[in-house]
Amino acid sequence: MPDSVHEQISSLDIMHLLNDIKSKIDKNAIDMSEVKNSLSQTNSNLEKIITEHNVLRDEIINLREVVNKQEKEIKFLKNRFKENNLIIYKVNEPDNETYEALEEAVINIIGLQMETGIDSSDIIRIKRIGIKTKTGNKNRPILVKLATFKMMIQVLKNGKKLAGSNISVTPDFSAEDIV
Repeated sequence: MPDSVHEQISSLDIMHLLNDIKSKIDKNAIDMSEVKNSLSQTNSNLEKIITEHNVLRDEIINLREVVNKQEKEIKFLKNRFKENNLIIYKVNEPDNETYEALEEAVINIIGLQMETGIDSSDIIRIKRIGIKTKTGNKNRPILVKLATFKMMIQVLKNGKKLAGSNISVTPDFSAEDIV
């Protein structure tokens, strides 16, 4: 009889262990189902993020194209705005220089010395560029906007007539064009 009691206890222990194992398997199955659902949700979220990323990437590519096009247009407009401009260097800058005195100096240089025949009616705007120094010993360049491109070309062609003087004349290029 001791064997049958022992067998009964063992059977009870085994049944208890089996029930314990079954409950752990059931819990693991529930946990696995939750992990599967969570993974599915993560994949769904990841797909949304990838789709959004692709849309943003395409927008960035389009914006870069727009910016490049606008940069080209700005460069063209800057050059178009400056196409009749000249810069004259190393012209004496007296203290308290007036517009009229500056205009007269420019006409003497490009009209008379360079023999272009340009007069005040051919000039749209004249101004010194740069910051005037306190010591006043530096002559700032002069920006001259002429009425036509043809006049600007004529002045540049006659630039050799300034040989022997310190004065020089160049077209007004933007910094990007010089490099």
